[in-house]
Amino acid sequence: MHMGHFFLSFMITLTVALELTGASFDDVRVTIIDQLPKNPRLLYFRCQDKHHDLGMQALLFHQVFSWNFRTDIFGRTLYFCHFYWGSSNQIFDVFSLNIEYYHCQNGEGHVRCFWGVRPDGFYISKDTKTWVKMHTWV
Repeated sequence: MHMGHFFLSFMITLTVALELTGASFDDVRVTIIDQLPKNPRLLYFRCQDKHHDLGMQALLFHQVFSWNFRTDIFGRTLYFCHFYWGSSNQIFDVFSLNIEYYHCQNGEGHVRCFWGVRPDGFYISKDTKTWVKMHTWV
């Protein structure tokens, strides 16, 4: 077998094996923090990726919801959430390779992303000290 064909066959086999075994890199924790005013309206949201649906969640003033997962080896892991607060709603990606790279804390294989939900929109933070506004309510 020609060396080029062998290498190509090896790479395809390796790629398929890694995909089938769920090989991953980083351990990720995404946290949603209710930073809305204290009132009787709950924050509802549903988060999911292509394999996992975390179900409908409800938070009160300053409550948090977190989940952990591992990124796939090809950097295609993507979680999105649909948020509902009174008559307002919004849907967007809460984790992707770009979000991880630019907005999340990454140290020694542990990635942390914090999302603060406020009356004027959605903020992201690496450390819960500095927040960047990313989205508004619709």
